[in-house]
Amino acid sequence: MVGTELLKILSAEAKISSIITLTRRPIGTHLPKVTEQVVDFENLPMEAFENSDTVFCCLGTTIKKAGSKPAFEKVDFEYPKNLALAAKKAGVKSYALVSSMGANINSGIFYSKVKGKTEKAVSDSGIPQIGIFRPSLLLGDRQEYRFAEKVSAALMNVFSFIIPKKYRGIQAGTVANAMLNFVLSDKNGVKIIESDLIQEMVTT
Repeated sequence: MVGTELLKILSAEAKISSIITLTRRPIGTHLPKVTEQVVDFENLPMEAFENSDTVFCCLGTTIKKAGSKPAFEKVDFEYPKNLALAAKKAGVKSYALVSSMGANINSGIFYSKVKGKTEKAVSDSGIPQIGIFRPSLLLGDRQEYRFAEKVSAALMNVFSFIIPKKYRGIQAGTVANAMLNFVLSDKNGVKIIESDLIQEMVTT
């Protein structure tokens, strides 16, 4: 969902000259400046990173959709790690990752632990500028229907006035805009950006 919004934003940004989408299956986008490339994330073609300055990683799934914990870990950990290592080797300067609130490599919750492992692998890649974005519940139009998320989003909307900003639902487009703002800032180092700060990056 964030990736879809990000493509729209990047294609409209004058500072972005070209965009290559690396996907597991065709997405059929017809946006300006976008070239689609279906790849095997276990064997990434290095030429896909030639002359690229930035990698945006919006990969993610659910255990239910993946079918098992190992399959989930492959998409949410192995693939983002492989992207970071390939990007570093190709000389990419910036990497922006969509992670999740609560990501923690020491967590007893499998989902949060995997996200934490991913954050560490990307942080250790050696890419000069790394932004790790930890949104709360993502709001927007999904291609798939998730009942629990629909209910949570509705409840957050009703009780938003008593929910701390960090834990409120956040629009996928807001996350995408914050990712672009981050890489355009040219500030090196690893930065973890929680959901409330993501919103501030777009509104300030």
